[in-house]
Amino acid sequence: NLLEKMWDEQLTLIDQTQQDDEKRVFYTGFALWGGEKWALGDAIKLGSAFRKFYDNRTFFNFIFSNDEVDFLPDKFPTVFGDVVAQHINYLNANSRDDDLIIIGLYSHGVEEKLIIRLGKENTRAVTPDELKMFLDPIRKKNVLLIISACHAGSFLPHLKSDNIAIAVAAAADKQSNGCSPLHSQTFYGKNLSEVLSNSSAFSGDTLSKVMEEAAYQIREKEKWKPKSDPSFFVGDNFSE
Repeated sequence: NLLEKMWDEQLTLIDQTQQDDEKRVFYTGFALWGGEKWALGDAIKLGSAFRKFYDNRTFFNFIFSNDEVDFLPDKFPTVFGDVVAQHINYLNANSRDDDLIIIGLYSHGVEEKLIIRLGKENTRAVTPDELKMFLDPIRKKNVLLIISACHAGSFLPHLKSDNIAIAVAAAADKQSNGCSPLHSQTFYGKNLSEVLSNSSAFSGDTLSKVMEEAAYQIREKEKWKPKSDPSFFVGDNFSE
């Protein structure tokens, strides 16, 4: 019901802009780690930052969260496999090939595994092959994938393709910082949000420039911490 309600709120504007010449932006933030503030903080605040960065385009915002109250979704749809699959199918059906689809995944991770925690209890891992399968319906679209988790770089070799750009918060053998239960955002999410909010696609700023500046800020702030080494891959056919 929450998924259908979220889409119903957007469909009128989606229909009204189907014939527009300007590219549209479809942002989805998946807060995969329930019960702590930083995952949902990254999902929401990066959505707002991307909206500001693409202030000259029609922007659609979708948020999912694994926070629960009494074992039920708190405010947003939870990240169940069938719910995610339905959402990705909706994105495929309602976006044009020249639109930009942004998918943000915010959680803990180990090498080649992205962790999903529902509420504070149930936990499972997503492998690169599972994620690739979920993204398959939109493989021919312009997709920017953000993986904000430790060891996120281990997903890169499995997901690279011509139509996708992939931003990862940490190298395959590195941890990312800032995912303490007390934090409202991760280091990566906070710095990327700040750079996006101070940049503009309309003014000629590119995603590559944004990601480079965010990585520089993170390196400066991690001088006394283990380095995370975030990186950015851009496929040959990807278009902002």
